[in-house]
Amino acid sequence: MTTINEMHQIFNLQKIQYDRAQPMTYEERVTVLNQIEALIRDNIPELITALQADFGQRDPLQILSADLTGPLATIAYIKKHLRKWILPAKQRSGLMALTGTKQYVYNEPLGVVGIMSPFNAPIDLALDPAVEAIAAGNRVMVKISEYTPKTAALVQKLSQQYLNEKNFAVVTGEADIAAQFSALDWDKLVFTGGSETGKKVLSAAAPNLTPVVLELGGKNPAVVLPDANKQMTAAKIARSRSGNSGQICLDTDYVLLPTDQLDEYVGLITAQLAQVFPTYINNSEYSAIINDRSYDRILGMLTEARQRGTRLITINPNNELVPDVKRRLIPLTLAINPDRDLQIARNEIFGPILSIFTYDSLDEAIAFINSHENR
Repeated sequence: MTTINEMHQIFNLQKIQYDRAQPMTYEERVTVLNQIEALIRDNIPELITALQADFGQRDPLQILSADLTGPLATIAYIKKHLRKWILPAKQRSGLMALTGTKQYVYNEPLGVVGIMSPFNAPIDLALDPAVEAIAAGNRVMVKISEYTPKTAALVQKLSQQYLNEKNFAVVTGEADIAAQFSALDWDKLVFTGGSETGKKVLSAAAPNLTPVVLELGGKNPAVVLPDANKQMTAAKIARSRSGNSGQICLDTDYVLLPTDQLDEYVGLITAQLAQVFPTYINNSEYSAIINDRSYDRILGMLTEARQRGTRLITINPNNELVPDVKRRLIPLTLAINPDRDLQIARNEIFGPILSIFTYDSLDEAIAFINSHENR
């Protein structure tokens, strides 16, 4: 685990190493990109194992696709185009051309970039923006979510083996390290995560007037039109919501269905999910909830909805003893027309619950979305 003092030392080292007048050359940037690529390719089984250990149960194929292939694809694309990107771009001079004046745009690096990645895709959302920043000539420091400590520790260890801290470094630690990390005098700070934490990051960065990029979750709706292909639509909704047990910020958070098609879609979605996940316990393809706090939060949402009389449909085809607190497994649950003041209607769910609302006209559906909390 990184101490606050060690974090400051690495930050100061990168600040000293960065020189705006002499940014990293094309060759130096490609070298760092190759080192990150080797870090991933050489250690795919170890990275998958670490993430599975942090979750307790998670689909290895999902880890491969969601966490490891993205940075590799980005590196390949960047190396294909980087030489051209770093060249000055000639611009039209307008009337100034009559004087023989030529105009060029020079793309200059910013300096030292901080990146904070979330637990649901801790490697991808750390390394993907990192390779882009490095390609632009910046130095990079990464803080991986404390909710995935084994993954964070492994990526830190590997980065120390494959890279030089003056170019790229990983820091680990709990919330106190994250708070100090976001308060450093970055040239740019990138954060991916929840809205409430995003507010804290933005507040910590404000005294330094740090440019901040926030990639936050929210209430992502899906509107199903009356003439939609029902089988295909139900399959897409079911598979989207079940990925990583709903712990994906771009998942469908709630669905709007035509009132007269509700029961048919409920049957189709239930059948689709039962086919994809006939069992939950010891099913490596079904992800556990990341930690006890998140598990309790999701169960609290379901308990509140149940107490208020919400129609809840638990999809448990094998009649297993779930929710399972020891394994942090919660079955996929449909919540039909929950009251607007319930947590599952107001807050981002980020778990295996799909709220379904009905509408009678498209204008009504649009008005519902516009009046709904979206972050």
